[in-house]
Amino acid sequence: MESMYRGQERFTREQLVFVVEAALAGAMDKVDGAMAQSESDRSYFESQPQAEKDGLRQFQWGAVNQVGIFIPILWAQLNGDGMGTNDFYGWPEFEALVEQYIKDKTANPGLLHPNMRSLAEKIVDENFDEYLGLGDQNHVTFSQDITGTTTLFDSEGDQVDQYSTLFQGGDDLELDSQNPWSPGIGNEYEVLLHPAYPNNENHQVPLYGIEYEDRVRFGMGPAIKAEIHSDDRAESAEFDALPWFRVASDDEIVALAGIDYGGDYAADEVAQGVSDEGVRRVLNYAAARSQMGFEVYVNEEAALNWIENERPHLLARIEGQ
Repeated sequence: MESMYRGQERFTREQLVFVVEAALAGAMDKVDGAMAQSESDRSYFESQPQAEKDGLRQFQWGAVNQVGIFIPILWAQLNGDGMGTNDFYGWPEFEALVEQYIKDKTANPGLLHPNMRSLAEKIVDENFDEYLGLGDQNHVTFSQDITGTTTLFDSEGDQVDQYSTLFQGGDDLELDSQNPWSPGIGNEYEVLLHPAYPNNENHQVPLYGIEYEDRVRFGMGPAIKAEIHSDDRAESAEFDALPWFRVASDDEIVALAGIDYGGDYAADEVAQGVSDEGVRRVLNYAAARSQMGFEVYVNEEAALNWIENERPHLLARIEGQ
């Protein structure tokens, strides 16, 4: 597809946000202009024949649908590929916003339409990311097959459904650019992922199922939190024990559970079996001092969650100790 754009410079993110915001605001201005602007206007609008009211409603949605045509054209021209009408991230949100505004302004004629900046930013970030060279910054990749809990919400933010979802290793999930994730509900070893689309759901998944690089980039924290400190507590560090669990033998994991996941030699092996700068600093500090040791503690809840899902055959041995 040959682009209509003849400029020598590529659009910047700010320029695209400005163009999209102008399109959204223009449509909202048309919607607003076809409604009562005051209490005195309202009686006039309410007195109009139904055919006139229907015509105004068609005019409003005609203006809204122009956005659904314009943004795919803009995307197609800049990317050299096609995009269907209304087939972009952010369109359902725009439709819902317009419907809510019509409802609110009908009740309050003096209301002004909302600022379109944040929605324009979301549309640009989630649809023009490749053009802008944003790459996969808003994506996470699942490192293995995991089962998560998906929760659906209605337009008011109330939960309407919840069910289990299987995410396969190697799959990508595009996250909301403004609110990509939040801490898991009820524990520290899971995280809530907020997808870019549809934006009325979230997925609570165990951290160990997300690629390490993605967890670091988003600052999600360790999948299995562990802590090491020198005997004098002058040096300490938190680290992720997941790499150790993945390669540990069944007997090593059972031994760790047998000491309540910390404070003895079986836990020391966890720290000695990971590559972590903070752990290395504590170990070097202890090694350089006579009769100085260290202690390691692994989060029991996170460890058991991993064992239940990845080594369930060990549970009977652990419970029988």
